[in-house]
Amino acid sequence: MNKFIVGLIVIFLLFSHSLAVFYCFNRPCPANTQDCDRDFEILNLTAAEIRIHCLNDAVHHTITCFERECPDSTSSCKKQSKSTIDRKRIDHKISCLDKLGASLKEYYFEEPSTLDKHTFFQSTSYGTVKLINNLEK
Repeated sequence: MNKFIVGLIVIFLLFSHSLAVFYCFNRPCPANTQDCDRDFEILNLTAAEIRIHCLNDAVHHTITCFERECPDSTSSCKKQSKSTIDRKRIDHKISCLDKLGASLKEYYFEEPSTLDKHTFFQSTSYGTVKLINNLEK
């Protein structure tokens, strides 16, 4: 959404919120002031929802699994690690998984093994996605 339009919406919301607050607090309330309180709460909730929607349009979300970027439809993560045949290195595979457990994107990398040369290592870890908010420029 265009920043100018977002700005206009925010100004409108602030102005309408101020008018509604003025109206709510300056009108005669019945003996039971819950009506005024209820109107004010509804107004605050509506304004907050619209502000959140506008801010979400200006924020870009990045989903990561084990510090690797994943597609937007990623719902969980999987990391598999195991020793190479010569046991000098450890191979890693990070998978971005959808709701059904199918792999959407995979990353492969390896690192030197710090284990004894006679030790075989194998591990599988599951994790949740991490959402990073980046403001668009």
